[in-house]
Amino acid sequence: MPTAEGSINYTSGPFVFIFPIGQDTYEYTGSFGTSVPPFISKAVTLTYDSLRQLTAVRYFSGILGGTKVVLNLVNGIRIEGSLEEPLHPSNTLSGTGVWKIEN
Repeated sequence: MPTAEGSINYTSGPFVFIFPIGQDTYEYTGSFGTSVPPFISKAVTLTYDSLRQLTAVRYFSGILGGTKVVLNLVNGIRIEGSLEEPLHPSNTLSGTGVWKIEN
């Protein structure tokens, strides 16, 4: 399965995960279904089967807390990263996001 390294700096409002892949930058932008504390991860890994998966609106579930953030998208994509600062307690995540490609 291909992977890409990226980052997120979440403060409030919409989130944006950023992943450079080849000559393009893929952004997964969306909202959490519940209130989420601010967090930063400079080491996020995107795992996918095909670039065709990185399109459209995608629902996700996951977890934020301890030392990690994990999002599992409904189409089999996984986004996982190490937090710069630990968060306690852990939060269950859900919500939606949309993929955008910047050339």
